[in-house]
Amino acid sequence: MVKHNGPLKPPLAGPIATFDRRWALDVRQWSSLEAQLAALSDDVAYVNHDLDDGLRAVLFTSDDLADAPLAGPAVASIRARHGEIELGRFIGELVRTLMSVLIDDVLSETRKRIANTALRSAGEVRAQPGALAAFSPGVAEDVAALKRFLFAHMYRHPRVMVPMGRAQVLVTELFSALSAEPKLLPADWTAQCGSPGDAVTGGVVRDYIAGMTDRFAMLEYGRIFHTDVEL
Repeated sequence: MVKHNGPLKPPLAGPIATFDRRWALDVRQWSSLEAQLAALSDDVAYVNHDLDDGLRAVLFTSDDLADAPLAGPAVASIRARHGEIELGRFIGELVRTLMSVLIDDVLSETRKRIANTALRSAGEVRAQPGALAAFSPGVAEDVAALKRFLFAHMYRHPRVMVPMGRAQVLVTELFSALSAEPKLLPADWTAQCGSPGDAVTGGVVRDYIAGMTDRFAMLEYGRIFHTDVEL
């Protein structure tokens, strides 16, 4: 899991360093083939999920996607086959088409890379100079370009940035309050803290906040500051 996006460069810090001292992670090597595929599966899932969300939220339209990297040919193919169709059906066709393109590409490229090696063990997979599971270079460029499209049209859309700004304020104020007064944390978390405001307490508070859902963060803010808040 630690190396699923590739080898890490020491020095290590935080929980990864602590874990590595107990069980060597061989961070300079690649992860297993399964972990490499999991990383690619994240890309396939999240790109398609975000396209679905963005279209349903009307952060962009199918016309915007017609000129988008990777998605554009899929939009043209769907329109050629079905003409103008309702949004839900269009999204279903788009996601199925893109997932098929991406999965087929991963299978083809990964088989090619494995065939070009003489692997005899799982250890040799991890010792390779590069990833064995991968998109082909052209598709990798298209995926990166589609992510840039989503960044501009979705992740930085004004309707997204406003609640994000409120969330940043909420997290900042929660961190400051809990770091200054660790007794506000649940007892088992307080027991792990050092002194108010020190690095140990800051790390505990960081981990506590990192595990919060949006709703729980708002509830904790209300408990500590005695006021309701909405993201």
